[in-house]
Amino acid sequence: SADTAHRLALAARSCGYELQTIGVPKTIDNDLPFTDHSPGYGSAARFLALATMDSTLNTVSIPWHYPVKVIETMGRDAGWLAASSALGKRHDNDPPHIILMPEHVFKADNFLKQVEAVYRSIGYVIVVASEAVRDEKGQPLGTARQTGEDAFQHPLLTGAAQHLVELVIQHLNLRARFEKPGDLQRMSSTCISRTDQDEAYLVGQAAIQALLQGESDKMVTLVRHTEPAYYCSTGLVELAKIANAQQLMPAHYLNENKTMVTQAFYDYALPLIGPSLPDHAKLEKTKVQL
Repeated sequence: SADTAHRLALAARSCGYELQTIGVPKTIDNDLPFTDHSPGYGSAARFLALATMDSTLNTVSIPWHYPVKVIETMGRDAGWLAASSALGKRHDNDPPHIILMPEHVFKADNFLKQVEAVYRSIGYVIVVASEAVRDEKGQPLGTARQTGEDAFQHPLLTGAAQHLVELVIQHLNLRARFEKPGDLQRMSSTCISRTDQDEAYLVGQAAIQALLQGESDKMVTLVRHTEPAYYCSTGLVELAKIANAQQLMPAHYLNENKTMVTQAFYDYALPLIGPSLPDHAKLEKTKVQL
């Protein structure tokens, strides 16, 4: 982690030990400040966008079976991964219909009203929720089913999607189920973004160059350029500014209800995920009279 690398640099400096440390951004959560984005996010975002599209095909084929589906993403306190589920959305009725972000308070009444409205409109609902969505008391929805902590003392939460499904079943009397891609979000080799892969090499090369130039206690950053087309160069920032800091989703990346992304987010994220996502054909729902 950036904090560990920073502590190592300070410890080496304090005792006169010759040691250089350079951090390389790599989190799929995409929550590191001072860098445009983190390598790993583009591929995880592509995976989640495709997973949302593919999972929806099953729901659309038999919407009466389980008309409400909740897909739970990783992401901790930042909603970048949950937001990426919308990157294949081309029309208002395309999935996901509701995205729940950890940056914004979850209100059960508002959620249930949204679910019911979408269901009455198109007959099914796809919800994407971050694992750390919080209620009005500031508690993650999955806290009741916490199963311990990871190596960084982050709580391991298991209940956000299940909690939402139970709400829908109890209050709307609709059949509902959830999907949890889990570690596949950061492990799947089938959805690697070439852009993401190239930038991973880029920051690694920049880290080695920084070390050879005598730099230490810093992290490589990605600097976005849009002319003549999207590309990134690299920079450096002090690790002290990165350690234990987070970059959350900016307000202008979400709509007024904070449950769907805006065009500004598409402009930010689409260049990171590689080739265009598929546009599946849709059949008209015409009733046949026998």
